[in-house]
Formats: sequence, structure tokens, C-alpha cells
Amino acid sequence: MAQKSNIPRFKIGERVYRVEWKKDVPSLAEYTVKEVTTNAFKADNSAGKTEEFVGKTVLPLFATSVTDAVNLAFTSVAKMVVKEKGNVPRYFQMVVKLGKLK
Repeated sequence: MAQKSNIPRFKIGERVYRVEWKKDVPSLAEYTVKEVTTNAFKADNSAGKTEEFVGKTVLPLFATSVTDAVNLAFTSVAKMVVKEKGNVPRYFQMVVKLGKLK
């Protein structure tokens, strides 16, 4: 049985969002999709610079709404906790900071 893909499919011109961490502070980044391929897309960031996003670990962090992007960030932190099973206080701080974005 084929595994369900969690890689989103975006349309050209669509605005997509993701949570980015800079110096342990989360912020929402908005991109406008310019080009789409099977496992990648190119998008303009808020400064107008084109960036390319590729791969099954990066693409699932993007969403078409701010709320979904924050929820994906929560899920990502939860997966890190399960995978690493350590440094729980750090992850708890990350979750608290993410809660402020909602």
C-alpha cells in the first residue's frame, strides 16, 4: 500500500506561510509561489527575493494559511520531542513561544 504524501501542492501566485526560527524566536514568513515542480517550488519572500524550497522535510512546513503554518510548527516540535527524547525544557520553551503567534 502506498504511503500518503504530506508534501503540499501549491498553485502559482498563491501565498504560502511557514514559521521560521531566528535566534530562538519564531516568526511567520510569507511567500508568493512563482514556480512549482513535483518536489519543489520557487517563491518570492516578503523582500521580493526568490527562494527555492526542496525536499520532503522542508515542504511539509508550508501552509496556505497562518493558522495551519503555526499548527505545522507545533507538530514539528512534537516530532522532535519524540525523536530525540531529550532536552524537554527547550522544546517546552519553543511551544510557549509558538503559542504567542496564534
